[in-house]
Amino acid sequence: MSCRLQLRVIEGPMKGRTFTFDQDEQVTFGRSTDCGKGELPRTDPYLSRHHFVLEICAPRVAVRDLGSTHGTFVNGVRCPAPPASGMAGPAVELQDRDILGVGEMRLEVNLQRAVDGVSPPRAGEGPAEPPIEPPIPSPPEELPAPSPLRPAAEDRGVPGGMVLHHAAGPPEIEGFDILQRLGRSGLGSSFLCRHRPSGRTTVVKIVRSRQPAEGRMLHLLREALATLCGLRHEGLASVWDYGVSDFAAAGWGFCLEIEYCEAGSVQRAAEEKGGRLPAYEVHDMMRGSLLGLAYAHALNVVHGNLKPTNILLARSPSGASAKVSDFALRRILERVLLTAETSDDYEVANLPFMSPEQVRHAGCLAQSADVWSAAAVYYFLLTGQPPRNVPKNQEPRVAAIENPAIPIRERYGAVPRGLEDLLEMIDTALGVGPQPPFVNAVEFWERFRGIPRPPVVIVGSR
Repeated sequence: MSCRLQLRVIEGPMKGRTFTFDQDEQVTFGRSTDCGKGELPRTDPYLSRHHFVLEICAPRVAVRDLGSTHGTFVNGVRCPAPPASGMAGPAVELQDRDILGVGEMRLEVNLQRAVDGVSPPRAGEGPAEPPIEPPIPSPPEELPAPSPLRPAAEDRGVPGGMVLHHAAGPPEIEGFDILQRLGRSGLGSSFLCRHRPSGRTTVVKIVRSRQPAEGRMLHLLREALATLCGLRHEGLASVWDYGVSDFAAAGWGFCLEIEYCEAGSVQRAAEEKGGRLPAYEVHDMMRGSLLGLAYAHALNVVHGNLKPTNILLARSPSGASAKVSDFALRRILERVLLTAETSDDYEVANLPFMSPEQVRHAGCLAQSADVWSAAAVYYFLLTGQPPRNVPKNQEPRVAAIENPAIPIRERYGAVPRGLEDLLEMIDTALGVGPQPPFVNAVEFWERFRGIPRPPVVIVGSR
């Protein structure tokens, strides 16, 4: 699904100007020069430096006010204000021919969505040609080609056949016995299950909503989950199957059968060793998880919610291998629902591992945000602390936007020989130091692969 968006200025100091967007992106509009393509006239006294953010996530387009003094309006109705200073307000979806009002300007929305996989024509063009896929980063040399949808040794059937019963109350998944709840978050609950026909132990994640669903929304959801089932890499926890259920007026839900990683999360591993891990273990975990993340970024797939609880450890003859889990779930919900149904407590709990841009622009799902989050996880595993300081008198979201990451050397303590390059690389990924941060996990991996494994030493808790 794709769309082409034009914002045509029909009133105000830039009358006649057209802003055109042909791909998913987020653009901040305002008087500040750092707004780039969204820079607006500095002569307009009713515009703020950072006035609003435009979010394009095909097929949906939305605006969020950035705490502007004089407000952002859609068809004359003022957009909701942000919940706290330095944040973006709730999303307001745009439709074709809507009028966006900011300062002295009025902008008309021209929104063309793709039909049956064919991109909409550009202004002044004839009928559209079949879409050409945009270029993506070249995968690192060590990234294997995707394996088949189903390993030959396993007969799991065609994906998409799982059935979730009940819109509320205790969940029930057809063909599975629920053994125990493993965890719960704003993106759903995870359960350890037994598949009755085969007897295998597996994990099923369940997401349910009490809001009625449109048929088109469920179609997009099935498409996205099918894509997720196709991701196969040793550094990713595989999604074996999925199911989408429509409960009509009672809501909707979906479930995913995910590879069971019996050794738990890297957070649990750190907790079992006093809060931090020795560098050689973190290096091993980085190798698996970074390789998986680089593979996904090379396919233009973004995680959007990396943290210590969704990098998992699977036991193997050579030891525990790290795998990234819950891949793209946030992206899927953003794409289908515009904004995921998450609680404030859930967002606050994730703030230590969210990049400043991701906090400032709720819904930001860029590869660079994944890089920051991955580095924050590795920083946490090495030091036992997240990268930023959050004073007690500072609102956590404001701290996440304004407070820079503390150089990891200041938290790590005495740095043994051979560890300098690893720590410097993590700092670079967090935007600390003179080098520019990595654009995506492919760049991150290419830097990492040249850093040798640190010697085996014991690191005590601090």
